[in-house]
Amino acid sequence: MVAFHKKKPSAAARRLRFRSIDHRKDSNPIDFLKLIRDQMIFVATFFAVFGLITTDAYYSQFGIKYQFLGLDYSHIIYRGFTLLYADKLFLVIFSSIITAVFVHRISFSIQATQLVIGGEALSYGLLIAALVGGSYFAFAVGARSAVDDMYVSTTTLQALTHFYSNSKDKSDLVNKLIGTWPPRTKESLLLLLHSSSNEIVVFKTPTMSAQNPSIDIHHIRLSDHDQFSHTSP
Repeated sequence: MVAFHKKKPSAAARRLRFRSIDHRKDSNPIDFLKLIRDQMIFVATFFAVFGLITTDAYYSQFGIKYQFLGLDYSHIIYRGFTLLYADKLFLVIFSSIITAVFVHRISFSIQATQLVIGGEALSYGLLIAALVGGSYFAFAVGARSAVDDMYVSTTTLQALTHFYSNSKDKSDLVNKLIGTWPPRTKESLLLLLHSSSNEIVVFKTPTMSAQNPSIDIHHIRLSDHDQFSHTSP
């Protein structure tokens, strides 16, 4: 019987092989700037989507399509970022997922197979989970904030106190909605839902005992000389 023995590589050959591997790694360095840029794009895209969802959920509670209010993109993105301090649990979970994706992508880039499970598929899976979970949370926060803003005791909106216009009919109409100021009771105020250079959107607050109230929204077009004042309730 003839026995075959595999010849072990010499020490010089092993050193040469390791140098070849090291050279191959060094020839493809990690582009950290690209990874950071991609991560920032992910985060900005998420908060733009979250901002759209929470803004739509908020104004939908008042029966308004936010698309007709002429909101700036910066306002929508800002509303997305406000979710971070709306709930500490969301902040922890979302930050953890984004950090995990970043670390995982670095590990994948340097071919650290001991840290990589599932390749880039895991990164995309985590991103999808963050998008779906964050979207649900954004909708819930937007709807809840709208309900809080409907009532005097929990609103963050401003109360309209006075309105003046060259049009007597417009002044009388709006001031009739405002009522006497200061009011005898803060049970019902005219709150400023939205304002721009050419329009204000207001509504009369329902009583605290009202469940699922019907909110009457008033869109008031502004002329050049129209003036109004508002204050915190």
